[in-house]
Amino acid sequence: MDDLPVVARATVARIEALLDEARALPGLAASADESAYSLRETERSYLPETLRAYFAIPPSQRDDATRALVEKQLLQLERATASRLAAYAETQRLALQSNGAFFDARFGTIDSLPPAPVAPVRESLAPGTPDSRAMISRFFETLAPAAASDPAVLLVRAAERFTALVPALTTVKRGLFGGSPQAVTIDVPDGNGILRYQLTASRTGIATSVTQVVRGIALRSEACDAETWFAGLAHDLGEYVERDRATRGRLAAFLGA
Repeated sequence: MDDLPVVARATVARIEALLDEARALPGLAASADESAYSLRETERSYLPETLRAYFAIPPSQRDDATRALVEKQLLQLERATASRLAAYAETQRLALQSNGAFFDARFGTIDSLPPAPVAPVRESLAPGTPDSRAMISRFFETLAPAAASDPAVLLVRAAERFTALVPALTTVKRGLFGGSPQAVTIDVPDGNGILRYQLTASRTGIATSVTQVVRGIALRSEACDAETWFAGLAHDLGEYVERDRATRGRLAAFLGA
């Protein structure tokens, strides 16, 4: 994303904000409304394809005309997205009004109904839960002996542990006929995209890298040392565990908490 012109980058951020708002709307994903379809296609196709077309041009060949093209197309896409979101909102507003008219016909107007008695408020204390970050630290400590002993052992251990903890986020690459893991990838949700942490076998031992992926497009990849890699993954995975109750439960069970 850093390779985009400043104006284009700001426009993408605004489009993503509109899409985030649309994605959170219940029912939009299954709606047959034309505006809902257009919003889904903008996220699935229109925006990623526009960015992909721009990034397919070698950086040395991205002249002022090229930058003007992508800026114009993104601005057009932003305005169309805002328009479709407003149209979808109007459709739902009319549906809400129709629902109110049905209530008036079915139950009578609000002025014709007596007030409801005030129900007593019950206090409910949520059971205490273990600290997510502390548990993540303990989880990563279980990988430390493998990291210090043998890179091949570390890959096997990482494949086992991350697949057990975050199966939906973990991909393990093996040889053509199976066998030991050759690479372990953990895709951690991060705002509008993911941070792809990859641990790979290399001739010298282990290679570690982090790639920023937005709308399915890998925007930036950085190689780093193993210590930095593990520290970054522990931090980002800790934030994910804090948000995801199912993963927090698996982590607590794994650690015997």
